[in-house]
Amino acid sequence: MEQFNIIDRTEGDFRPVFIIERQLMKTSFLYLLAKLAALLLAASQLFAANGSFAEHIVTLLLLGCLFAADVLAASFLQTQLPAVLLRLAVIGICMYTGTAFLPLAALTAAQLADCGTEESLFWEITAVCTFLLFLLLQPPAEGVFLTLTLLLLFGAMRFLNRKVLSLTNRCTQQSAELAAQRKKLSGIKEYVRSVRSTAALEERNRFAARIHDELGHNISGSIILLEGAKYLLAADPERAQTAIQTAADNLRGGVDSIRKALHEERPDRTGLGLSELKTMLEEFAASYNIETAMQTSGNLEEISVHLWLCIKENLTETMTNTLKHGKATKFTLSIRMYNRALRVEYRDNGVCSGSFTKGLGLEAIEERTAANGGNTLFRSTMEGFSVTTVFVQK
Repeated sequence: MEQFNIIDRTEGDFRPVFIIERQLMKTSFLYLLAKLAALLLAASQLFAANGSFAEHIVTLLLLGCLFAADVLAASFLQTQLPAVLLRLAVIGICMYTGTAFLPLAALTAAQLADCGTEESLFWEITAVCTFLLFLLLQPPAEGVFLTLTLLLLFGAMRFLNRKVLSLTNRCTQQSAELAAQRKKLSGIKEYVRSVRSTAALEERNRFAARIHDELGHNISGSIILLEGAKYLLAADPERAQTAIQTAADNLRGGVDSIRKALHEERPDRTGLGLSELKTMLEEFAASYNIETAMQTSGNLEEISVHLWLCIKENLTETMTNTLKHGKATKFTLSIRMYNRALRVEYRDNGVCSGSFTKGLGLEAIEERTAANGGNTLFRSTMEGFSVTTVFVQK
């Protein structure tokens, strides 16, 4: 019997789990429906012909009980032997009763062939068993036609059942893999946050140590000089004046050291802006499996803080628009500086019809850009959709 597997994620590993019980239950139910149809077909033939009414009722009830026992045995017992014996009993009763039960015997033989048989051999074994039943029972042409028709209908139902199970299994597997990738991405994001926090703490400690080394001694020395000058004011005003001047020079030098340190330690605005945009693009690519790229040119140090913020917010809007409407596989951010003019383009290769309607997101981009002194151009072509913003800095 064909086994369908799903992916079970345990302790970070993927391992196949064979869901034989579920497949057996669905297949047994399918066989039960087909055999009930064959049983009703046989009953109509028996009651149309002459014969003992009571004997027919007993036969039908007996077969119905065997069907129920078959389903229970296949669904809840670990071994298939009881189900096989029940199916053999059904075939025996059918052959003893006559040609009216030939379709039921053929279906039961097919169910037996389905036990532990590879899919490629199932129909061959079923065809051989049906041919042997034809030879043993020698049914009329009507019986052969009904049997073949019922087998063909059952074959179509069985094929659809296998197809549904296969698609369900594939969806389950992909859902498990997607959940694992999301968990992995969440772990990566947490690690990045931890690294950033650690780096910020180390930078803060290093800056504090530098301030202490460069400014602490100046302040301590200046305090000592001022304390001494306080006692020298009456006895030796000239020395007191010198001490006060020295303390003032030391403090002035300390202030200059602080300014120098703040200037040297001030983060690169351009580097921070590009780093943040790159992180947003990488997270977008990892979350939605869309390829991203960033292109830059020109002197980006001239871009002001409020324009970096505008670029970032517009990037968020355009990536959201790509997810909602574009069906894109690639997203590109281009930042180019020409003297005092800044051109920023957000482009995707999504499916476009050539015309579009501005929604709230695109209107927000247009308003935000205008508030920062820029202009916005939307372009929709068969090659994708793009948003271009142009700023001229004074």
